[in-house]
Amino acid sequence: MDLVVRNPSLAEEIYVLNAIYGDRTITVTFADGHHTTIAVKMPHVSYSFFLQVPQTYPRSVPRVVGIDNLIEFSSPLVRNNIFYLKACVFSVYQPDTVYLFDALEEFTPFLKTQAQRQKLSDENHQSTYSPVQTEQTLQRLAARARSMRPLMADGYNAKISDVVDSSIPHVVDCAVCMEAFFEVQTANLDCGHSYCRECLHEGVKITFRSKSEFRCCGKGLPMTLIGEYGDLEESLLRHFSSWLREMHCPNPLYCPWEHCYEFIVRSSLGNDTKCPRCKQGLCLACGGKEHQGVCKTNKKLTAMIEEKGWMFCPRCPQVIERSAGCNHMTCRCGARFCYRCGSASRSEGWNGCRCKVFG
Repeated sequence: MDLVVRNPSLAEEIYVLNAIYGDRTITVTFADGHHTTIAVKMPHVSYSFFLQVPQTYPRSVPRVVGIDNLIEFSSPLVRNNIFYLKACVFSVYQPDTVYLFDALEEFTPFLKTQAQRQKLSDENHQSTYSPVQTEQTLQRLAARARSMRPLMADGYNAKISDVVDSSIPHVVDCAVCMEAFFEVQTANLDCGHSYCRECLHEGVKITFRSKSEFRCCGKGLPMTLIGEYGDLEESLLRHFSSWLREMHCPNPLYCPWEHCYEFIVRSSLGNDTKCPRCKQGLCLACGGKEHQGVCKTNKKLTAMIEEKGWMFCPRCPQVIERSAGCNHMTCRCGARFCYRCGSASRSEGWNGCRCKVFG
């Protein structure tokens, strides 16, 4: 049983499109007083696209709601095609006349090119997908879509939300080049600004070279967005991430050994006290090279040592406790000093004490 399309403009357009592209290219799967759902069978693909056309079409924009094959729907390539068709529908919007034909004419070459690439990919056993060319085509559609937005509001003295469904791709302007892009193409920040891939890529590289963070409205860009939209080489992204972590570290630690000076994340060391790069020992307390004894920069330990009345050896950081005998102490490193005033001996004899008390 054929369903009755209650929108005269749509009914006539379906008839014309089937006459142009072939019978049953467009079939009606649902119709009521609110909207009509149509299935569009396009060349070069094995599935049909579902479009939900409002009763107010062409004033309102049709929704691309999916395809008729649930298995194919899980494919990233198919999802990309669905979004591309949405972009085509949105970019050819004309409130005064039907425009599905224009949308399909815009969409067909894309599917043809995609099929040719897939054929070459199968023959050469390697991918021929060109994300750059796809991005450029989407940018062109976004620019056209942006020019249509005043028609949607001003042409009928209505808000855009009244004539454009929320599922329609949203168009944003890059904060740097001011070109129009679909929102899914850009890095979108909480402050409301968006950055296209090219501007984000160049911005990150420039700020990295100048050792200044890429910031927007006083805040640095999240690494998740930079990784997803920055199109950076893996090695550059890794170094940039490490540099950001270093710059935001409140108490940075650097290897003290010459010809290394590697930035070290303290939490990554665990119980290890060796530089992960040069494998030389270091002191986590003072940040210097590995040394014996207690580090004098450890405030808690030094406070306890003073409280107990112990002494640091003047030559090495060993802590000395006198259990009995005179104040003339000899450390295991060979240094001699007075336990009372801490003065070190300047010669083989004991003549370096300032307090002159030996017993």
